Amino acid sequence: MKVYVRFYGELERVMNARELQLTAPDNTSLADILALIEETTGKKLREMVFNERGEFRGSYVILVNGEVARNLNIKLSDEASIAFVPTAVGGRKTLLCCRNTGG
Repeated sequence: MKVYVRFYGELERVMNARELQLTAPDNTSLADILALIEETTGKKLREMVFNERGEFRGSYVILVNGEVARNLNIKLSDEASIAFVPTAVGGRKTLLCCRNTGG
């Protein structure tokens, strides 16, 4: 199956790519895609998105087909799109950029 990965903000520069098209086996999870990206680019992505305990840092939101990913066990479908989008911070609230609101 094909999976499309898009990087926004600082990640685009760090990953030296705006978009990746990956081929993955059926029943692939978001965690599997992260491992596949690490095989070719090292741990740059993981270091920017996750803390040392493997929890989301809060500096990026991961969208899977336009929906916020709350964990890495999400199973992906063929032609799935994954976006790493920086959060916008203003005042005391963190805003999610490009969050799918369903409307």
